[in-house]
Order: sequence, then C-alpha cells, then structure tokens
Amino acid sequence: MKLFDFGANLKEIRKNRKLTQKKLAEKINVTESTICRYEANTLTPSYEGLISLAAVLNVPIEYLFSSERKSSVSTYGLSDTQAEIIKNLTDMFRDSRSSLSKQITPEQCIVLGQIVAEFSK
Repeated sequence: MKLFDFGANLKEIRKNRKLTQKKLAEKINVTESTICRYEANTLTPSYEGLISLAAVLNVPIEYLFSSERKSSVSTYGLSDTQAEIIKNLTDMFRDSRSSLSKQITPEQCIVLGQIVAEFSK
C-alpha cells in the first residue's frame, strides 16, 4: 500500500502546472513560505486553503491527497451551464463512437455552439 504524501503531491501538481511556489502563493493569497511548508508537510492547509489550492491547480480536493494519478477536470468556479458544457465535451471524447476527426457530428456542433456562446458573454 502506498502512503499518500500531501506535500509531494502538491509539489508535483504545482510543477506540472509550471507554477513556482511564489506564483502559487500569490494566487491563493498566502506567503511563499506557507507553500514551502505545505510541500514539506510541516503545515497543513485549512479547508478553505484546500479549496483555493484545488481551484487554482484545477483539480478536485481529493486529488491532492491521492497516491493515484488519474486525470480529472475540475469545474470549480464555473457556472452550471459551463460545467454542463465541459461534461458534454468530455463525454464526447470518451465516447468511442464519437469521431472527432474530419466530420463534426450534430451533437458536436451543439457543444461547440454552447462553448462559443459562453465565451461570447
């Protein structure tokens, strides 16, 4: 059984997002030394801190504590409409019958239209 290491997970995710400790600290309104302490496991973020970290890093909170690295998409901070668009889009990519090559299906046209509408607001 692999034990989880919050600090190592945070550091790995932060580096994968190409963020420095300083930049991540600025984004969640803490000091750089706070991020350093999180990564060294000498300080644990509050629940609100975890929410902020997950939102900035675009991962579910559970991902920060997981020893498994499954890809996921967080919809934290998106409207219900935007979250639904993301769900529809990811479902299309997962659907083996869906062809995202040369022909755009009517369903894909609808999702693309929704995306354009959201970005046009």
